[in-house]
This record gives sequence, C-alpha cells and structure tokens, in this order.
Amino acid sequence: MGDSITAGQSASSPYRTYVNLVGQHLTRFGPNTNGQTARPEVFARPGWTSEALARAVKTRFSSRFHQAKFISIWVGGDDLAYAALAISRGAPRSVLVDSLRHYARDLEFIVGTVRNVSSARIVLCTQYNPFPNTLLAVQGIQALNDLTIRSAMRLHTGLAPAHMWFEGRQQQLIYGYQSGRIQNVLHNAGSPVHPNDAGHRVIANGLLPLLTM
Repeated sequence: MGDSITAGQSASSPYRTYVNLVGQHLTRFGPNTNGQTARPEVFARPGWTSEALARAVKTRFSSRFHQAKFISIWVGGDDLAYAALAISRGAPRSVLVDSLRHYARDLEFIVGTVRNVSSARIVLCTQYNPFPNTLLAVQGIQALNDLTIRSAMRLHTGLAPAHMWFEGRQQQLIYGYQSGRIQNVLHNAGSPVHPNDAGHRVIANGLLPLLTM
C-alpha cells in the first residue's frame, strides 16, 4: 500500500511494477501449504499522502487484505512534496516539521489499523531521494526516513531501506531523471521522481527477502 510509487507510475507495464514482480517471483514457487497461490494486491493511488492513506485504510480497507501474508507500506513522499511546494511559495519551514509530525502519527495509525484485521507481516519502506542535489530535499527525506526507521523499531515491523538501494544510482533507476534538483519538478511539466523499470526491479529484489523471512 502507498502512493504513486506503489501504484506503479512510470513503469512501462503493470507487469513490471515492483508489486507484480514480487508476486511473479512468489507464484513461481507454487501454492502454499493451504493450496493458495500468491496474488499481489495494490492499495495505492498517485498523490496519496500519509493522511490520505490513513483515511483510505480506515474507510475502504478491503476484506481481501484480511488474508494477506505480507503488506508493505510506502508513503510519505507526497507529504514532503506538498510541504516543499508550500515553502517554495513563501510558507515558513515549520510547514515541513508539521508535515513530518503528521506523517509519524498517520503511520502509527495505519499499522495499528492493519493489525486489527490482519496478521500479515508488515514492512515499512524508506524513501529514496530523487533530488540529491537539493539541500532541502536531502534534509527532508533524511528526517522522513529517520521517522520511518524509528517507527519500524517502535511498532515492531520490518524495514525496507529503499533509500540505500537507490543512493548514488538515481540516474539509472528514476524515470526521466534530470539534474537531481527539486526545481526539475517544481518548474517543469515532467515529474522525475518515480522508479523506471530497473528501479522497480531493484525494489522487488530488495523487498523479497524481507517479506519472506
């Protein structure tokens, strides 16, 4: 579950998103001991902030997830994006602090709500930095990831360090990557923030051992 990354935006095909790549790998092993075959489900939408995901989990969390064995949660990028946009328009930097505080609260709510209806193994994902040459992005994403790491420890979930998988490889793994500056998305029509096919493969390969351990 998550936002546009989990929804597969910028992958060349739905079959090449990290969610489906994980599902394809698990399916190759055949049915589990209960005769069930792995089937990936996506609970994500482009533009979802942590608050939007929390609201969706509260009101629309489908019964089909009750039988889930593994659930990954990747959200927070849009929280930072909206805060950065507000700052670029003159808002104080305290907007970022407020955004991070709300993110931590929402993440705890999401995990708690999922656990009320599912015994699935939960893995929280950190956020890679599509703008490594912008200080505000570096600071914001580091703060977001610190919160995610602390939340994983406090809530006893798994942790997928996606920021480490992409570090230094953004140009190869992000669709439409330009100069690594936040201005690329604030002032241009393109949105060089999502994984390309290679990026989705990296995520799938990183997630698999965490989901099945």
